[in-house]
Amino acid sequence: MKMCPCGQPADKSRSLCNRCRMEQRERSARVNPCECGCGVLVSRRFEHGHQTRLFSRQEQARRAHFNDGSTQRDRSTKDTYRKVRGKHEHRRVMESELGRKLSSSEIVHHKNGDKKDNRPGNLEVMTRAEHIAEHRQDLNQGRRAKA
Repeated sequence: MKMCPCGQPADKSRSLCNRCRMEQRERSARVNPCECGCGVLVSRRFEHGHQTRLFSRQEQARRAHFNDGSTQRDRSTKDTYRKVRGKHEHRRVMESELGRKLSSSEIVHHKNGDKKDNRPGNLEVMTRAEHIAEHRQDLNQGRRAKA
């Protein structure tokens, strides 16, 4: 049986073990220094995320603005909820009002039925059962209309 220089048994068709072979592959792939000037050796032009270092401060600030979730507001039709940073805006408003995180079993109900009206006075926290009871009459009317 062949032995790797590290002392581990080598693969049948190679003179290195898997770990040494993977390390050698990584070393040979990283031959170019990152073009941002950090000195990290990479197989491409930049280390992940370093291409933005070449932008001006104004451009970096402009691009950072796109990542805060505010670009997702008001992109939807009136039948959907707005999201802020990946979370429904009405849930964020209610969490800040209550001073705690909402559990997944808690529903935030819009009293006036307008999904975009996220004023704290228009929102109330309910359990799923309470929320279904609140809308039961509307659900039954919708079923009757379809039949």
